[in-house]
Amino acid sequence: MNAERRLVNRITSEERAWINPRDYGLSREQVKTIAAKYGKKVVWQCVDFTDQLLLIAEPGQLPLRTKSPFTPRAVTEVVPWLLAGLALLGVTFNLAQDFDVHATLAGVAGLVLAGVSFSLPRLLPRTMRVAMLAREFNGSPWVRIKPAHYPVSALMIGYVAATYGYHYVGLSPGPMGPTLIYSTRTT
Repeated sequence: MNAERRLVNRITSEERAWINPRDYGLSREQVKTIAAKYGKKVVWQCVDFTDQLLLIAEPGQLPLRTKSPFTPRAVTEVVPWLLAGLALLGVTFNLAQDFDVHATLAGVAGLVLAGVSFSLPRLLPRTMRVAMLAREFNGSPWVRIKPAHYPVSALMIGYVAATYGYHYVGLSPGPMGPTLIYSTRTT
């Protein structure tokens, strides 16, 4: 399938889509032209020293905040700890009983899945990582972002935050790396 057809499929199958022109081997102008043929346009762009990401939507639409209680942070923070707990439970049962195949499988599965969920965002294309990052800015007055969970530049995180009306207010150090703090409040 050629690049133009893949791009058309992407922008016509979603109301809003983050597009990386590099993924399609097209220039920004070519993406704009193709989007215009289908009644869409670039409504927002995030550009840093590594890449450019374009939000394609119908004209006049601004980026919407997602009002979902689930944020991608759950995948990268909560799920690994639950899976690690499953692994610990499997090991505990395995030690309590001489050797239980089910407990061993639970322990191994928990460890493997915990590792995968810790590194999941790193395995995704940049446009999907930015889309996941954008879901974090869901209208809450304060949002905390761990840059390690979304391997994109801090500048790109700042652009995405600004897209949804947030601004940087500080940095909180932590054992798993720093946390960037954004807010919608002006004071």
